[in-house]
Amino acid sequence: MTEIPKIVHTFEAMTIPFTATIVTRDPEEGQKLLNKVIPAIQKELDRIEADYSPFREDSLVSRFVAGQDEILLNNQEFYAIYAACARAEMETQGYFTAYYKGTYDPTGYVKGWAVEKIFNQFLKPLFAYDSIVAICFNGGGDMQFASQTDSDFQWKLAVEDPEKPQEIKAIYQLANGAMATSGFSKRGQHSRQVQGSQTQQVTIIANSLAQADIWATVGLISSTSDFETMIIKGKLSGLLCQPDGMTIFNKGELSYA
Repeated sequence: MTEIPKIVHTFEAMTIPFTATIVTRDPEEGQKLLNKVIPAIQKELDRIEADYSPFREDSLVSRFVAGQDEILLNNQEFYAIYAACARAEMETQGYFTAYYKGTYDPTGYVKGWAVEKIFNQFLKPLFAYDSIVAICFNGGGDMQFASQTDSDFQWKLAVEDPEKPQEIKAIYQLANGAMATSGFSKRGQHSRQVQGSQTQQVTIIANSLAQADIWATVGLISSTSDFETMIIKGKLSGLLCQPDGMTIFNKGELSYA
């Protein structure tokens, strides 16, 4: 079977690479379609960074922390993100919180949300063209992806071994959805891991990257017993890595390897 061509473009924002990948039967048309949305995607990434970076004094986040509470009322998107973080804190027994540093910082939520938002707003509409087989938008290794409904194409998604990053721990083959992986080897700590935890890395498969990113973070920092309870309750799917083995879970069903 001949491999269908892929077209890739990388963006830089929020100190990490973002990558748009289009699988297309017509590379020339696919490149033209991607070229049309590249400026809008870069502009939106820059806008999101400007609004939500805790390191910029003029960002919405910094202004809110400085006491400008009216931003919650005046900016619908800012309010939606604030509410999503508050809801996540309640649903995760407080393990996920935008106040992990003592002041509001939604960094742990915004990246996944941004990838999903841009995918849905700028890339998914390209499925209106018959030549487009599949699309993926990746931010720092976490991704939202989809395939044409009449296609049998599946994305081959590798999960790295947390102890040997050059080796593969698992491979998922999926047509649609999102995948987020959280591990201290690759990212800074957006929250503090519970004392005594042996968890090295957590991968979550879901429909929404914003949600997958939340649960990957929670799985990494929470106790194993608490996270297994949340896996069952939330019917989560994914993979948890510890030095003595893996916990594989699919729609809330757990198995051990």
